Amino acid sequence: MSLVVGLALGLVSTVDAQLGGAATASANEINGLVTDPEGKPAPQVRVSLFPSFSPTERQTDSEGRFTLTFNPNQFGPMGSAQPIVVARDPARNLAGALDLEEGATNASVRLEPALTLAGRISDLNGKPLTNAQAQALFHTERMASNLGPPVRTDAEGRFEIKGLPPGRQYSVNTSAKGFGREQRDVQASDTATNRVELEPFQLVPADQRIAGVVLDDNDKPVARASVYSYGNRQPNLNAQTDAKGQFSMDKVCAGPIQLSANNRGGGYGNVTAEGGDTNITIRISASPGVRMASPRTASLRGKPLPDLAPLGLSPADAPADQPLLALVIDAEQRPSRRALRLLGEQAAALKAKGVAVVAVHTGTMAEDAFKTWKQEAALPFPVGCLKGESEKARATWGAGALPWFILTDKAHRVTAEGFDLDELEAQLKAVAK
Repeated sequence: MSLVVGLALGLVSTVDAQLGGAATASANEINGLVTDPEGKPAPQVRVSLFPSFSPTERQTDSEGRFTLTFNPNQFGPMGSAQPIVVARDPARNLAGALDLEEGATNASVRLEPALTLAGRISDLNGKPLTNAQAQALFHTERMASNLGPPVRTDAEGRFEIKGLPPGRQYSVNTSAKGFGREQRDVQASDTATNRVELEPFQLVPADQRIAGVVLDDNDKPVARASVYSYGNRQPNLNAQTDAKGQFSMDKVCAGPIQLSANNRGGGYGNVTAEGGDTNITIRISASPGVRMASPRTASLRGKPLPDLAPLGLSPADAPADQPLLALVIDAEQRPSRRALRLLGEQAAALKAKGVAVVAVHTGTMAEDAFKTWKQEAALPFPVGCLKGESEKARATWGAGALPWFILTDKAHRVTAEGFDLDELEAQLKAVAK
């Protein structure tokens, strides 16, 4: 029996489905034929199957025929998935895609005029990046996977990804050496055409360094753990901890960055940090599959704020019957210094609202150096210093990753912690209630 399926822009494909129970979802071989727009066999055309964790493009033979294997159970608990055959001829900018019916083992795809995704990649100042690349990702119901190899930019930073089946959802992931990444989605409703010109991509320079340590459930260093970085506009990097559980990564971007770590025993943990942070702690659980969203520290929410006296702060720095905003920092880290600057800009407005502000430094800075920095910084609010081993000192304040904001009510009981500065207004309103 022959089933005819009409696709966008007149793209027509045919599937020969074997009925009567001969084919089942367990079939893992699909034989097919690719024809050109005139219906003639199309040799040397790239053919692949989706969804797939690592799709491989094969070529049709001299008669336009192909054989592909597909494991419908490769996604485990996600359940079986019906394959999509994608055929591409980028040289002639022709393509076709076909969703196979359940049990289909033979497919015939006719090529038609394809979609081209075009764009320009530059740095933040608009200077074209000639060493950048753009990668197309093909979306299915469950996932998005690379479609074909990446393309390079020209002397003007421009790129074109040709030979894409129209009427489908895509993502374009751009990157360049010495810079981060930027990914943009293109909806299926926008690709039912022959060409889409994307908004310019601007990549963030990867000029920051991060470092830290990986600890287990008993606060012991984990040697030879694998650490991975990812996140919006951040590069995908990896590193391995040394014998002391320490790791470092160069060439990351300023801003939030996600880090995950795992060891050979199957433990896993992750944390959100900032580009430039060199005091990161990732704790992994000994139980496989257990994921921790942040370094495990005791939450202070609902508890009294720790005593300020050991920090060198006086009761006058935190007046009674007045909400208190505390910022835990490491003055040697750029993200902390940035948070201090932004908070300093709001200090007067907070004081007018009756909110006291203090900063709490924790790190490896020598006492004399801290005093010098404090004097030179001339911040509009008091700054105290946590003594002792920095990691344990941070834990007493519930600080997961620095900088770390803590807000109390008028009784100096913690109402919120670990929030962003742009959330402060909402947190203050909650305290007022």
